[in-house]
Amino acid sequence: MRYVDINSLENLDELQERLDLCKNWNCVKEELSNLSQKTCWYCEHYITGSGYAEIDHWRPKCEGQYPWLEFTLRNYIYSCKACNNTKSTHFPLVDEAKKASCEIELSNEEPLLLNPCNIDDIRSICYDASGRLYATKVEMSEKVKITKQILKLDTTARLSEKQRAFNQLNEKLKYIKDFQKIQMLTDILIEQINKLITYDEGNEFVWSFCMYIESWLKDYEDDFTEIPIREKIKFPQDFCEVYLGVA
Repeated sequence: MRYVDINSLENLDELQERLDLCKNWNCVKEELSNLSQKTCWYCEHYITGSGYAEIDHWRPKCEGQYPWLEFTLRNYIYSCKACNNTKSTHFPLVDEAKKASCEIELSNEEPLLLNPCNIDDIRSICYDASGRLYATKVEMSEKVKITKQILKLDTTARLSEKQRAFNQLNEKLKYIKDFQKIQMLTDILIEQINKLITYDEGNEFVWSFCMYIESWLKDYEDDFTEIPIREKIKFPQDFCEVYLGVA
């Protein structure tokens, strides 16, 4: 999962007007995909074809749920087909009795589903060495657990590709730590890692990698006596601002 600031869209109001007119969420799909370099906001898999790119309504649009939010841009999540299908109409709350029946009541809800556009949600999660999502705050544990169950993020089918990518990342990190005195080797490996966490089209799991690397640095930074490892890892600017709290 990655953070997406939907308010960073310069033409947000114009897009909402377009949506109000056309009544078809596909008319804003391209703009939403550009916010994440065509990766799913939930799982960060790169979405290769238009047929596999979907718009998830974070609060479901169906009758009995939130039909008045069907064409509300801020309720949209750019999603792969797998995440959208598994999430379906699930939207659990801490207290279902507080379920909103109109816009003004939404602030009374406490959703148990992580939102990629919620900065507090993103600041409360991380990834382990196998690419599995976990909560960094005790009070978020249930929310993370339920999100993973709904989206089936830990199933073999959903996780296998990410695990392979994390295994390759871990191998590079281990070599950097073990062979830090060999500057030519460590420079090459660090450059490879920095390419993995660059917003190039086709790159997957950028925020997942960044969260994990930051956690890894906290554990092993003191072991680096030969190279200023934290200075050499080039996290994306928005990750630094949102997740690390530094400009």
